[in-house]
Amino acid sequence: MNKRGEFQISADFLTVEQKRNILYNNAARYLRLSVDQFMNIEILREYCISKKNVTESFPFGDDTLVFKTEGRIFALVNLEGDLSINLKCNPARAIELRERYSSVIPGYHMNKKHWNTIYIDGSVPDKEVFSWVDHSYDLVLNKK
Repeated sequence: MNKRGEFQISADFLTVEQKRNILYNNAARYLRLSVDQFMNIEILREYCISKKNVTESFPFGDDTLVFKTEGRIFALVNLEGDLSINLKCNPARAIELRERYSSVIPGYHMNKKHWNTIYIDGSVPDKEVFSWVDHSYDLVLNKK
C-alpha cells in the first residue's frame, strides 16, 4: 500500500491472476474480512467503487444499486430481500458457473446469455465473487 492508502503491484513477473490474488488478500485485510464472514452490501459496494472510473446510482429505483464504468453498467445489486448481484459474463463461462453453483442463475431482468444473477448466501467464496466482478468490469470496459 502506498502513502495514499492505494494498493499497488509493480512486480512485472506476476500473472494477472497472481496480482488479483494479492490485491484481494490486501483488500480483505483492509476491510477486516475474516474467513467465516459472509459478504455483505458494504463489502460488495466498497469493492465495486474501488475500481477505476466507477460511478454508482439508482436509475431503476431505490432497491437496485447500479455500478457503471464509462457510462456502461457492469454490476447491479438488489438491495431488497436476499442480497444478489447481476454481473456481465462471457456466455460460455456464464453457463459453466450456473452449472457449478446453485446460487448462480441467468440474469434477472437481463440478457440471460450475457448476465448472471448471483445470490450472496455464502455458497460462493468471496474471492470468486470478487473475480466475477472483475470479469464483468473488464468485459464492459473492453467493449468500447
